[in-house]
Amino acid sequence: MKFEPKDRRSFRRLINNIYVKNIPTDKSKEDVTELFKPFGHIKSLVISSNDIGQFAFICFDDPSNQNKEYGPQCAQKAIDEMNDREIAPGVKLCVKHALKKAEREIEKVRDTIRYKASKKRCNLYVKNFPNHYTKDDLTNLFKNYGEIENIRLDKGKTTGNAFAFVCYKEPTDAAKAKSNLQNHNCEGKMLLINYYEIKEVRKLQMEEARDKADWEKYQAQQTGGLKWNDLTSQPHLA
Repeated sequence: MKFEPKDRRSFRRLINNIYVKNIPTDKSKEDVTELFKPFGHIKSLVISSNDIGQFAFICFDDPSNQNKEYGPQCAQKAIDEMNDREIAPGVKLCVKHALKKAEREIEKVRDTIRYKASKKRCNLYVKNFPNHYTKDDLTNLFKNYGEIENIRLDKGKTTGNAFAFVCYKEPTDAAKAKSNLQNHNCEGKMLLINYYEIKEVRKLQMEEARDKADWEKYQAQQTGGLKWNDLTSQPHLA
């Protein structure tokens, strides 16, 4: 393998930078600056958001550009002091060294799966209701069982059958709605309700199923149609 020297400038920039997530949406860039400036001189601070919430990248650096260890030391102090710090009731900051772009993409997928998993028992997949139903119709149908966080209605343009996602704030309320409204008569149609399945997890399950099928097909080709269990159960010839 060809030796490729590491770019130490890139490495130093990486350890000078910290990644902060779980920042409450009511916190501004100035608020975040105030939180982290006690740990050293902030060269740059970028705050952004995605479907999970607000996050920031903060770079520490020596203003005199003399001490090369200044930035990494500041970053480490910020991580030690601020990681897992409760910033709002029930909300704790996550502070770590900045990740490379590819690693951030993996982390984002993991965060999305964790977030959706936390809402799984709150989120109902509803179908088999009249196509003319509106979001208000569904709200009136489901609101009696608890506080609704969100309803997303899809008119089913590709399939011709409307469906919806009804998300409650509490999983117990979702369970009550599912129990009481399952097979509920909606203008001659029987309502069907299931818990929402996470798309990313479902994709992984489908990939695992395909891998298993491919492996069994490979086994069959190698053994002339016999499965491994069949082979191991055959008596040995003397």
